[in-house]
Amino acid sequence: MVLRRSAIHGAGTAGNEYGHGIMVLNGAQVALHGTSVFDNAVIGLAASGGRAVVVGSAIASNAIGLQAQDGSFVVESSGDQDLAEGEVRVSPDSRFLANSVKVGSAALPLPAPLLP
Repeated sequence: MVLRRSAIHGAGTAGNEYGHGIMVLNGAQVALHGTSVFDNAVIGLAASGGRAVVVGSAIASNAIGLQAQDGSFVVESSGDQDLAEGEVRVSPDSRFLANSVKVGSAALPLPAPLLP
């Protein structure tokens, strides 16, 4: 999935909701270009076995800005080559603003994927 000049915000934790803005699970891939991910109760962008590229985007005012776990890992690069399995590539022109934690370091519970 590709999001350009979009906004993802306001995911709450009422009931059984997790409060995560974007989740990239089990081999899925997302590209954020000029996109804002903000004001989510827990995680702005969560990658668990998925791949992502974040270019010229802002991740702001989340409890955790970016979470990579279960085989996903974070790389800062402006390269345009194909993503490695599990790679979360963040370009230097992306910004992390006013998150309680910029990048999470412990595995957190995430929902199961809707599709196998």
